[in-house]
Amino acid sequence: AAAAVPGVLFTHGGSQRQMFSAFHFSPAYAALYALNQYLACELGMAVLSVNYRSGIGYGHDFRVCKACMWKGAAEYGDVRAAGALLASLKQVDESKIGLYGLSYGGLNTMQGLVRDPDLFKAGVANAPVFNWISQARRDGAKYVDVQPLYSRGFHALETGPLSDEAGPEWLQRALKNQAEAYESSPASLIKNLKSQLLVIQGDADDEVAFSESIGIVRALRRAGLGRFVQTLVFPDETHGLAKYESQLQAAEATARFLQEALDDAS
Repeated sequence: AAAAVPGVLFTHGGSQRQMFSAFHFSPAYAALYALNQYLACELGMAVLSVNYRSGIGYGHDFRVCKACMWKGAAEYGDVRAAGALLASLKQVDESKIGLYGLSYGGLNTMQGLVRDPDLFKAGVANAPVFNWISQARRDGAKYVDVQPLYSRGFHALETGPLSDEAGPEWLQRALKNQAEAYESSPASLIKNLKSQLLVIQGDADDEVAFSESIGIVRALRRAGLGRFVQTLVFPDETHGLAKYESQLQAAEATARFLQEALDDAS
């Protein structure tokens, strides 16, 4: 019988995306599909791509998942189930399961490494959200802030809440949302990480704050886990990396890292 091979789980970004069993119409996801093919065909890995809740293509309730994202991270249950399925296949070595992804896929990678460290033995997080609270502030969302910034035009307050929302309920709701958002973030469980991690990001990212990647490294060092993380930073690069040479370098680094880390896993 053939020897069991390492397994790699890929999750798309968005999360309002859908992957196909063919080259994607989006150039970025076509490139990631090609990387999956390389991992499978050239490196001999078993690769599974999962379309998880809060993505598109499976109906309204699947897309509008009320317990997903910062409200409970329910979509991670689909990632966990996909990883368990991959590990259960007879041709896959269950002790050598890794995962990777870009943007929301990077968030899923971090979730896997901190929520199921015994299942996922290596991960590559490209431009990942690490903490929903800090990313919400980066996005200008107001649900986690006691005094969110507003810009509603002439004579609007510089900080909120505005007069129609100010009151004790605002503070209570903001604090409740903060707690829920934090518990739904990889940041809340970062001390559980015990697998090799590669973090990739451009420092001019216009979608996910570069400080998210900085936060991962700082949190791991603070927890005495800095030995588990490596970084690959692209100066002046944006979300998903704009230059072909940057995309190629990131893809090569991802493949090499997963191959080496999973070879060493047991």
